[in-house]
Amino acid sequence: MLTPKERLHTVLEGNKADRPPCICPGGMMNMITEELMQTVRIYLPEAHTDAQKMAGLAKAVYEQGCFENYGVPFCMTIEAEEMGAKVNLGSRIYEPHVTGYVIDTVSDYGKLPEIDLSKGRVKVVLDAIRILKEEGDVPVVGNLTGPVSTASSVMEPVVFYKEMRKKNQETHAIPTGLWHCCGHRYNDSGNRTCKYERWDDPGPRFHDQPSKTVRA
Repeated sequence: MLTPKERLHTVLEGNKADRPPCICPGGMMNMITEELMQTVRIYLPEAHTDAQKMAGLAKAVYEQGCFENYGVPFCMTIEAEEMGAKVNLGSRIYEPHVTGYVIDTVSDYGKLPEIDLSKGRVKVVLDAIRILKEEGDVPVVGNLTGPVSTASSVMEPVVFYKEMRKKNQETHAIPTGLWHCCGHRYNDSGNRTCKYERWDDPGPRFHDQPSKTVRA
């Protein structure tokens, strides 16, 4: 019988496995329930800012038989926060959410800072992935928020969608720019920590890359 890591790798390579892998990639798709937190005595929102606790909760999802992978982080606000958005980290009941935007219009996209992988919650996630990688035969999935969702998190989403018509060319340039910015930063050869990445974007398809899980 294949290990969870071998099973996922086999399927992503387009080959037939002993059975389909059952994974939960993290981000808005996670299994961090109140019961799970009570079982391992690690709680949100503290785990959003502590690599050891984040890794512990991700491990619990696997060890308690929920899914056969580790998936981090547990929200879709990491990238927006690192670009300057104000974020409420939530509670045990609800996930982190944006409470303050950075720009007012797509025309201000160039004012957004680049993501610094050496600090903030993005560093927490990368450190948690490094911890989880030491666990052996369980695949680690790093979840990145997609460019459309990130774009509509650094500015008022209603304005963003209106400007899809009013400033069509500028609006379409933002998700493409965020795709390359976030992807290149996370995949920089000096910071590559995760074999599997999940770009998660429930928004409209602006780019030629669908939301997917890929091998880094």
